[in-house]
Amino acid sequence: MHDTHSSTSNAPLFGAYLASLSREVCVRGSVHPDSAARALRATSRRLGADLRGRSLDYADRRRVRAYYFAVLRNAAFEQALPVDRTLRERIKIASLVADLRSVGASALRIRQEVESFYGSEALEHLVHAGVAS
Repeated sequence: MHDTHSSTSNAPLFGAYLASLSREVCVRGSVHPDSAARALRATSRRLGADLRGRSLDYADRRRVRAYYFAVLRNAAFEQALPVDRTLRERIKIASLVADLRSVGASALRIRQEVESFYGSEALEHLVHAGVAS
């Protein structure tokens, strides 16, 4: 699900939007359903008092999405479920890419560094990190 700058009149409610995020990560197969459910509950506990029952505007959706994915990232490392391995790999690669971008590295150099650190099979994750293949 991609956020758009749509008006609040057709904006999703908090619970529906949070449920759609959870379905999204499960459908993509990048997160174990138990991890997705825990992230949903944690996000609902933390943000629900402010947002429950409201139509979410663009800023609200960004806030919910950021919190939800932060919970997933933390869970991927803390619980270390085998199914969450892909997410852990993507996080590590995204961190390396961000570091290299911060010093002005070219896409070619980024590809070389990723391959050097994580092997050629990690190159497919560069698409998720926004680095050209």
